[in-house]
Amino acid sequence: QVEKPAVQVEKPAVASSREKSLEIQLKEEEAKNKKLISQIQDLEKKIQVETQAKLQWQELHKTLQSSMNTAVTTREKQQEISVETHLFQLLHDCIMGILGMGPTIPMEECSKLNVIMETEVGRRHFTKFVYQQSKKLPSFELGEDAFELLLYLISAALRSMDSSNSKDFRTAQLLLKISSKFHRKLEGDDFLKDYVRGYQMWHSLLFWQEYFLGNFQLEFFNMNFSS
Repeated sequence: QVEKPAVQVEKPAVASSREKSLEIQLKEEEAKNKKLISQIQDLEKKIQVETQAKLQWQELHKTLQSSMNTAVTTREKQQEISVETHLFQLLHDCIMGILGMGPTIPMEECSKLNVIMETEVGRRHFTKFVYQQSKKLPSFELGEDAFELLLYLISAALRSMDSSNSKDFRTAQLLLKISSKFHRKLEGDDFLKDYVRGYQMWHSLLFWQEYFLGNFQLEFFNMNFSS
């Protein structure tokens, strides 16, 4: 039996052409992808730059705002200091006028001192100044207008006091001494203390405890060092 020779089948040219076509498409897709990736990277860089610029602008805005706030605060503080300086000078002038050591200040001007009396520092300053200046007086008798004006200022201080604040206790103790000394002549001696009895500070048990304890300690000190 004679064997038939094997017949070799050649691949069609169509398959080779299709592979080349797919390869071309793949390269085109790769090129598109590279271009797209490049565009995305450019966009990311642009976004990053814009973000940094925005952050820098926000930081600059905060700095400017802070600077403006500081300037406003400084200006307000300067105005407050100016007002306080004026009021404390007015306080001194009013007291000196009341005590006959300077020109009399009208009641309308002295009534502006209510603002000072609303602060613990203002009340303390007022009381100490009156007490210190009173030591220079030959007499504690006041004229009618001076008596009324000093009563007005003492009442403003007592009205604003905190009966639970120990810082106000010392001020109230000095006011107690002052109101027990200053008087005016009516039918008899008319003392300031008779007009300031109803204020809350005099109803504070803490105030009287500190008042009597302070007096006791002072007497004890004087007894031990005078003997």
